[in-house]
Amino acid sequence: MRRRAATALARLRPSGFIRQVLETYLTQVSIVALSFVNSILVTRLLGPEGRGELAAANTVISVGVQLGTLGLHSSNTYFVSREPGAPRAICSASCHPRPSSASSS
Repeated sequence: MRRRAATALARLRPSGFIRQVLETYLTQVSIVALSFVNSILVTRLLGPEGRGELAAANTVISVGVQLGTLGLHSSNTYFVSREPGAPRAICSASCHPRPSSASSS
């Protein structure tokens, strides 16, 4: 069992996979930490009455972003996993969406 795990780890090392996973993990942890600090600062600056206004503004912006992206970020992940050789075309379609492309498959 240990030998199999060591062999798998040795195969992943040269590919840079472990480094990329660690970079992604550390980036996500940094984002969470900065968001935590930001929320403390905003709460202190706005006070109790300003927090409700901030929550309403954030909700409107979040809904607008979700409706505006048309789910392209999720579909990009799906299509790149199915067609590893076509990320350029997929990215191009995301940067220049057409209303007709959202309904056709």
